[in-house]
Amino acid sequence: MADADSFLHLARPLGPAAVGSQPSTAPLSIVLQPQALFSILDHSLRRNQDQERVIGTLLGLRSEDGTEVEIRNCYAVPHTETAEQVEVDMDYQKQMLALHLRANPREVLVG
Repeated sequence: MADADSFLHLARPLGPAAVGSQPSTAPLSIVLQPQALFSILDHSLRRNQDQERVIGTLLGLRSEDGTEVEIRNCYAVPHTETAEQVEVDMDYQKQMLALHLRANPREVLVG
């Protein structure tokens, strides 16, 4: 279960680490473009009152080593929730991602 104070989840590729060091999974620098932030806030404000969360996809650029992420775009992904599980509409997710990447081929899925 995710931490109650955690609102933004980013995926980071793990690169080679020095021997004896602990790999970090968190980017060191995140830039969130205003249009992505406003889209997230709009989706949150328009959610059904019985929904506790919103789910979406974050797109942007990531440095080669994964320490810098720029979130440029995002879109909401429909889902259904019960007390036991959350089910995401994966067909919608895949179609939206394919369409977005056709329009913005330099961007990647970051979260």
